[in-house]
Amino acid sequence: MALKVSLLFCLFSIMIACGKKGDRIDRSPVFLVGQSVSGFERNYGTVDKNLVSNIQRMHLLKDMDGDGILDKNDSDIDSDGVPNDCDRDPFDPLMGTKDSDHDGVPDYCDFNPRSDIGKDTKLADFQFELFKEKKILLINDDLSMEDEDLSFFKRLIANIQNKASLPNKYLATITLTSQLVPGEYGLYDSQWANIRFFKNGDWHEEFPNILMWQWCLTHEFHHYVEHGNPSYFKNFLIKYTEKKKNNELDFFTIHSKVNPNEYFAEFETYLFFNELVPVSVSKNLST
Repeated sequence: MALKVSLLFCLFSIMIACGKKGDRIDRSPVFLVGQSVSGFERNYGTVDKNLVSNIQRMHLLKDMDGDGILDKNDSDIDSDGVPNDCDRDPFDPLMGTKDSDHDGVPDYCDFNPRSDIGKDTKLADFQFELFKEKKILLINDDLSMEDEDLSFFKRLIANIQNKASLPNKYLATITLTSQLVPGEYGLYDSQWANIRFFKNGDWHEEFPNILMWQWCLTHEFHHYVEHGNPSYFKNFLIKYTEKKKNNELDFFTIHSKVNPNEYFAEFETYLFFNELVPVSVSKNLST
């Protein structure tokens, strides 16, 4: 009898321990890792927004939707048509697709999920316009964008689209977030078809009349152009190689010295802001 009681007690203790362990695993933050230059591990979530089950982490080396892209590199893991950034649960195709006003933007990230019964704000109007025309979702993650920022976004996107068509790549989401590595203001990830940026009031060190988040967002957008339009980048690369060979390059920032890709993004960003950048930065690939 004593032996049975001891065995039952041990079994009960093991069950409790396992339960606690499972609880701890289920509630712990999990990063769905997409490749990035900075090594930043991106955090996507379920109903709790910033958390997904560690048990689900095993799926990241699988291909849950069978589309030939590993989950860790797939911008829509469950193939429900909702990018992971805007998916209430990126592992469950039945979650996160509710769209109350039928505008194509899921309620979970819609700036105005009931625009069918109420007037949109300028920001919600712009989000819908951007999604309808470019299939890009602008998302507030844990930071908020203001209506007064829209003129910059509109000018940037118009500039990008006039510069190069993007037939082979798409941009799924632009996410306003604070979840970047310290000192980083923006990040473009071609695998996740995502630009993440951190908006604050800092000014660019080299160009103090330009806001840092605007410079970085423009920079990351041009990495999108670089990946989306290889012929455009190839033409740039020819000029870049010749100028570098002849020692005729001006480096706009320290960042632009890293490689041709970074120079391209900085050069195109300089062109976008050329009326605000000092005259001393004058030689460029346009000449």
